[in-house]
Order: sequence, then C-alpha cells, then structure tokens
Amino acid sequence: MFEHEGGRATHWARTARPGDIVGISGPGSGGFPRARYLLIAGDETALPAIRRILETSEPDRRGHAILEVGTDADICDLPRPDGIALTWCVRQRQERLWDHLSQAPLPPEPYRYVWVAAEKALVRDAKARFRHTLGLDADKGYCAYYWEA
Repeated sequence: MFEHEGGRATHWARTARPGDIVGISGPGSGGFPRARYLLIAGDETALPAIRRILETSEPDRRGHAILEVGTDADICDLPRPDGIALTWCVRQRQERLWDHLSQAPLPPEPYRYVWVAAEKALVRDAKARFRHTLGLDADKGYCAYYWEA
C-alpha cells in the first residue's frame, strides 16, 4: 500500500493495528495493451500495474516506461522486454513525471498505445496532451488517475 496525503486509504493504513480485518483484492480489472509500441508511465501507485504489463509483454515489444518515485531507495528491478527503455524520475532530486510526459513523442503508428496512471491533475494533463493535442485515438490509450492531491 502506498501512503500519500489525500489518499483514500492512507488514514486507514496509518491507524490500522495488528488484528484488524483486511480485505485484499487484485490484480485490478485493467486489461493488457496489445500494441507493439508502448509508452507507459506512472508513479508509485501505478507500479504494480506497470510491472504486470511489462513482465507479461511479448519479447519484441518496443517503447518507453517512465516511473516517478520519491527517493533513489524506491527504484526497483523492473523486468521488461529489452526494447523497452526505462526512465526513473526521483522527486527527491526534483525530477517529475510530467517533465518527461510533456515532451514524450507518441509511439510509432499503427501499433501504438499510451498508458498513464498517476495523480488526477497529471493524468488530466496527459490525456489532454496525447488525445487532444497530439490526436491519439481513444482506443490507443488508457489514462486513469489512481489518487487525487
């Protein structure tokens, strides 16, 4: 569980005690992008989904994964196809996910997909850029906010 200010489960996580009943579910209902060329991005809250997508990707998948974490200690091994470049953004070093997404090109056509999950405002900006500014078709992308600041 990732604790952050404004998180719906953060208060519960901070006040839970041994013996409290916990419900667990997962993995989530999101599907797997089928495209050969992938731009995938998110913060810590999206890391489990991103890991799942990348480690189940076909070996010939190409693209770029961009992940934002709090500190260098949060960087972890991320199994992925050799053709997926990986960029870690570390908030402690003043690196931000949006700085990369605001400049990231669309993957090549026709087999492309953009997948973004993070804080609500960032996801709103990403959706506006990729869909409205760059013209990405709705069926070629997934933008979901996992939390709200």
